[in-house]
Amino acid sequence: MIPRIVKILKVEAFKVLVTWDNGELRVIDFAKNFDTWKKENNKILFPLMNEDIFKEVSISECGTLQWENVPIKFVWKGQERTAPLDLDPVVLYEQSKELTHYRLVEVGSI
Repeated sequence: MIPRIVKILKVEAFKVLVTWDNGELRVIDFAKNFDTWKKENNKILFPLMNEDIFKEVSISECGTLQWENVPIKFVWKGQERTAPLDLDPVVLYEQSKELTHYRLVEVGSI
């Protein structure tokens, strides 16, 4: 079964905390991918390195992350079309970590 994102709980500095359809809370840290994107010259993903663009993330109808503010042009059945940038949910799930891997500070303890 392909994992799907059902809710975005928090977005901050290139990290997204999401709830998956299996009930897991997982953090996707995109900053870890920036060097790879640069080495591979993956210009489609470059806009996500801008925090103002990145924070406009939403969930697509397919249950994955998308950026409507990053339009992607493609040809389908001979016609040019435009759609929001979206990412493979399987890759996002594999690159994410369970929330328990992050050290959280209790509110009021600082």
